[in-house]
Amino acid sequence: MLSDKLLKKELGEAFQCVGTWRIANSQDFESQPLFSGTLTFSPGEPMKLNVIGRLEKNPAGIAEMIWGVSEEGEFITLFQCQRVGEVNGAVLRESYIVQGVLVSTRGWLLPGVNIAFKSLRLHYTHLGEWVAISGLKGSKIEDYIKEKKVWISYEEPQKLPPVTVSGYNISISRAANWPLVGPRTQEASITQSTSIKIEAQDSKWISLRPAHALVEGIQNFLSLLTYDDPIYPTLVEGTARVVDSSTRTGLDATVRLLYPRRGTKKPSADLGSHKMLFTYTDVADILESALNKMIVLEEDEMETVLNEFFADYFTPSAYSQDRFMATVRVIESFHRRTSGNYYMPEEEYLNGLFKTFMEPVKDARRQCKISDSFRGRLESQLRYGREYSLRKRLNDLFALYGENFLTLFVDEEQSAFVSHVVDTRNWFTHFDEKLKYEAIRGGKELRYLNLRLQLFTIALLLRYIGLPQEGIEAQFRHWKFDYLKPEPESIQ
Repeated sequence: MLSDKLLKKELGEAFQCVGTWRIANSQDFESQPLFSGTLTFSPGEPMKLNVIGRLEKNPAGIAEMIWGVSEEGEFITLFQCQRVGEVNGAVLRESYIVQGVLVSTRGWLLPGVNIAFKSLRLHYTHLGEWVAISGLKGSKIEDYIKEKKVWISYEEPQKLPPVTVSGYNISISRAANWPLVGPRTQEASITQSTSIKIEAQDSKWISLRPAHALVEGIQNFLSLLTYDDPIYPTLVEGTARVVDSSTRTGLDATVRLLYPRRGTKKPSADLGSHKMLFTYTDVADILESALNKMIVLEEDEMETVLNEFFADYFTPSAYSQDRFMATVRVIESFHRRTSGNYYMPEEEYLNGLFKTFMEPVKDARRQCKISDSFRGRLESQLRYGREYSLRKRLNDLFALYGENFLTLFVDEEQSAFVSHVVDTRNWFTHFDEKLKYEAIRGGKELRYLNLRLQLFTIALLLRYIGLPQEGIEAQFRHWKFDYLKPEPESIQ
């Protein structure tokens, strides 16, 4: 069986790695037996380690860390491993689901110590196109025709100012790569690579949870600006403390992190900067404040909104009604967290109107006109009577952003559009036959309705991160918006 070199693998790329494996033990390297096995991964599937023998005797089958050495000589640390299968035949075999993989040429990470990095280096699909600032220069074709000479040069562009997000410094760097040119070379090229570097302030380390939040927050931010082509991380590397394989001492080494990346159903198509809603230049002035809103490192009231939106964005359901309901939940949550939420403060409502409303309900129960379950149902409904309805929330958002904003998404009267959304949401929530003929229940009409709602949501989020409304309107009236909003009959 061929074994892949993991240090050449991008995030989300399939691999199989043959090696020897043992339970991590920094106190006595030789105390744990070695077992042969294969670490595999395919997009859309979890990472899995299959070994011959029994690695972990713990009945729960949980291994904090597993160390491995691949046939390629790489040192591999598997973390958060759960045994999911065991075959007690002539040869005992075990299978483990692995949450993440750390690969180094120097050694393993220590068990019992939080995984952390001194710094991180990140690559994303289309990051260079999004930054859209190049250090490449070259001669024109007419110069070649006249002088029969071609030149290509590279000068590193001016450094872009770093930004600070919750105690982390984030910077964008560019560098050039080119092969050595020998006397018989028939081809020469210069490639500019763009990456993002993250460092914690005050010489602190970046633990694993914030590292994931930073990677995903930047992914969400870039994907929002390039809608409707998603951006994915392709490389996550960092400097971490490892145990040297030969000296058994601690040292700092480059480590590559591999894990099943979020969102694999929506491809990242060929994407140039001219097809993006907004590039780096468009958001440079608000970059720091925008990233502070998009990267959720601590509990935040907008976290559920962003999670709900990007869960559907990166991995859309195969069913139109599921996508529609997900979009409606995002809009409701967005309004709840950014605008007026209620007709009346909770305490005032519960101590006043709610008690008044409940009196006849209690009387009806005392007179045995309704059951306990019916009473509970009415109480539950009345308890939330102070909250805005979906219709109210949609009308509020359209009123807040103005009639011109509305025309970007709606080609009918506002009241009719809002009614379509509300009736359709109510149908898919209750499937009440009385709502059946008022709702849009499927087909291209439902897909088109959801497309318009998604565009509305994108514009709301762009405003939330600080882009001016006039800039959003101008860009959405550009040709890209026409591409995103086809006529209903053209949708397949």
